[in-house]
Amino acid sequence: MVLPKQSFLHNIDPRIKLIAGLLFIVSAVSLQRILHALVFFSFFAAVSCLAGFTLKNYLKRMTPPFFIVVMIVILQSFLTGSTVVFSLFGLSFYYEGFLFGLLIAGRTASAVSILNLIMATTTQEDVFASLRFFRVPYVFVDLLALISRYVVILSMEAFTMYIALQSRLGFSRSLSYRRMVENFGIMGSQVFVKSLERSERLYNSLVSRGYTMSSQIVSQYFEKLKIRDWSFLATSLVACLFVFSVNCVL
Repeated sequence: MVLPKQSFLHNIDPRIKLIAGLLFIVSAVSLQRILHALVFFSFFAAVSCLAGFTLKNYLKRMTPPFFIVVMIVILQSFLTGSTVVFSLFGLSFYYEGFLFGLLIAGRTASAVSILNLIMATTTQEDVFASLRFFRVPYVFVDLLALISRYVVILSMEAFTMYIALQSRLGFSRSLSYRRMVENFGIMGSQVFVKSLERSERLYNSLVSRGYTMSSQIVSQYFEKLKIRDWSFLATSLVACLFVFSVNCVL
């Protein structure tokens, strides 16, 4: 979902934003210290707020990768290292593994924050058109466009089914745990069936309008790059070079 607020990033050419985002993600992955990763993440969190993110919306977007990051930290803490901090059920908790897990967590959080910032200031149409500009095969881009549409359909069906089941007390606290699981399973199966039906109708509508495997759904049209676009790209490149130099020196 694109943020409605028109910030400076909204006006940057999407091709420049993709290039800059890729550079910053590579920089985030190359970070060698936890403090650097924390500063990197804090910087893009601040930029996200300036771009129009509310704290609630930002935390909501960062929630899905949070659980993955926590699992990475836990696994690294028990699998990597030599200095044992404590033992739990015969498994040793390593100091080095914990620090390495925090570093990976910082890198991941920074990269996800960058991706969220790009997707919140760039429409899907502009992203797909930019991919075509960079000579990404049209089959791959069209497939991404269709997948994004099917994901929306699946989400809409899931939300509709959840509201319908909730209005019928399908998740009432008075029900047993087993009954609630059964209701959830029924909802999941119905969501799959309804989504499949809507997806087939969508594909049939494309075919009825002349869609074939050689058709190109995504079209590309861009204005000439402006000074602010080149300035943004140059600033991003300098910032990434600075990050690489800091990693080499410190």
